[in-house]
Amino acid sequence: MKKGGHIGVVAKYGFQMIPICESRNLAADEFVSVRNTSMGARTSLVYNTLSDRYIAKREEQGRGKYISPDRKIDATTCMYPDFTWFTKNVRHADWSVAENEILYTVTTADRQLTVNDFAYTQYLVRPDGAKTLVAMTTENCDTEHWTAQPPREEIAAPARAGRLARDNVALIKDLLHLLRTKLEASAAKTKDKLTGALTR
Repeated sequence: MKKGGHIGVVAKYGFQMIPICESRNLAADEFVSVRNTSMGARTSLVYNTLSDRYIAKREEQGRGKYISPDRKIDATTCMYPDFTWFTKNVRHADWSVAENEILYTVTTADRQLTVNDFAYTQYLVRPDGAKTLVAMTTENCDTEHWTAQPPREEIAAPARAGRLARDNVALIKDLLHLLRTKLEASAAKTKDKLTGALTR
């Protein structure tokens, strides 16, 4: 930016991250969280939305326009809130015409453009089955691609620790059994070789 370059950020979301990751409940594009791709956006967890109280506070500050229509993202906390677009229902490696157009226009402009300079809104969505992006509204934003229902049980920390300990004990037993089997097989092989040598 100091050298006259322009900033254009596109953060995708709507696809849950790999289930085994601790960050699987963050708004993401399958591989990277919105918080990281947008450089700081505040997001809800995948099964939730930002609270009414939080949104009301932003609106009181005159920053309600930065809240996504699905109430999952607040762009005000981004490093560049006015240069950041959010696209929902677009996978990490999938680049739509609209996203490419935004970035090309930003990088080739004679000044720094903002979300207000485009016909595109800051929040865009690809309706299921569609090829193009449209402005996100409260009516068309329900396109999430993660488990339909939130997890039914939240395992308390002591229970998780107990499960981990049991799993580790079972793993150690399996490893010891495998080691003993390998040693016995090796000993039997050595015995056979010695017996053969003595016979000759």
